[in-house]
Amino acid sequence: LSKFDDMQAVFTWAARETIFRLTAINQAIRNPRQVKSLETWRLAERARAAGEVEVAARLLRASLDENPKESRSYTSLGLMALNRDDMGSAKDFFNTGGKYAEANQESALSATNLIYLAKIEYYDRHLPQAVALLEKAHSLDAANVAVWFELARIYTELGQTGKAREYVKAILVFANHRNQKYRQRANGYPQQMLSDPFLSQIVTENLK
Repeated sequence: LSKFDDMQAVFTWAARETIFRLTAINQAIRNPRQVKSLETWRLAERARAAGEVEVAARLLRASLDENPKESRSYTSLGLMALNRDDMGSAKDFFNTGGKYAEANQESALSATNLIYLAKIEYYDRHLPQAVALLEKAHSLDAANVAVWFELARIYTELGQTGKAREYVKAILVFANHRNQKYRQRANGYPQQMLSDPFLSQIVTENLK
């Protein structure tokens, strides 16, 4: 029976891989400029990771020339603006990226843009605005541990420790989950919470 199950799993994986490749081929045929835009964004991300900022910026502009609605390119431009401490441009890029991600039904990417917008509001000490953005991100991507962490930290600052404790517990559950997928999502967050002046006490209470 186990051997049959293994064969079935391999067959299922192969079938899904085939469907994925056919979908990618069909998309390339129907929307070649969108595919080229996405590939150019991937090249830009490699350049950005390597510290080649000017090359990354040029590639991101080329990506948007191919597809002005490529949300990932706006997100990357937003991150580059953050690194320059250009908060105004960063907010514009994240807002635009989030708008197109939501229109394309890319909920996780839309949530990512909202997280960055919330961090900008947080550092400007606009805590209610940051919470509103994070709660919207949570509604789009309910299992996003980064959202849980940011909400826990801000709710603690606002004195709403009950809400903060719920998110801390959720992160610790993922961090100790028997499923590796969930552990990976929470990787590093318990350590961040322990070193955070607002969250360390709550974490310590839950670890007892």
